[in-house]
Amino acid sequence: MNIGILEDNPAILDYMTIALEMAGHRVQTFTSSTPLIDRLLANSEIHDPLPYDLIVVDLLLPGSISGFEAMSRQLFPMSPFSANPSR
Repeated sequence: MNIGILEDNPAILDYMTIALEMAGHRVQTFTSSTPLIDRLLANSEIHDPLPYDLIVVDLLLPGSISGFEAMSRQLFPMSPFSANPSR
């Protein structure tokens, strides 16, 4: 399985990466939202497959674009999903 991980804490990122790779998965890591968004939108044709089977996201990632915002507003702007992680 191809897995993308968005996490800013190096210890958590290393732990998840090692555990998933030991289980036989291919892992690509990101420490901020912008490179992940760029990677996901690189092939923006409607029939292009996403580069990952699973994306693990730190929703409360600090910075200009939080993990929550990256998933809900940047990547899926037309989605009815409107959860708020603070509630």
